[in-house]
Amino acid sequence: LSSIGPPSRSGSTTSSSQGRHDVVLHEGEGPVRRVRWCETLIAWANDSGVKVYDEQRGRRIAYVDRPKGSPPPHKYAPHIAWCDGARTLVVAWADCVKV
Repeated sequence: LSSIGPPSRSGSTTSSSQGRHDVVLHEGEGPVRRVRWCETLIAWANDSGVKVYDEQRGRRIAYVDRPKGSPPPHKYAPHIAWCDGARTLVVAWADCVKV
């Protein structure tokens, strides 16, 4: 996952028999603050929450809201980690942890 174009747009570069191309996975919600991969799953955090994209299915499969009242994301960047392979995603925003 990398920034493509403006800072509010992110995507993935994929390869196929037709060559390399970029796929936009996210745009319009501010900068991507953290990214974690696990097998075919990509989790990324922006200012509104954490999204999970499954490359195998070719679509987003989950969304975790940023907690209301949490400190500004530019001061306390979120932390995300895959546990138990790709079975559990742990998300931490300042003093709030979601599993």
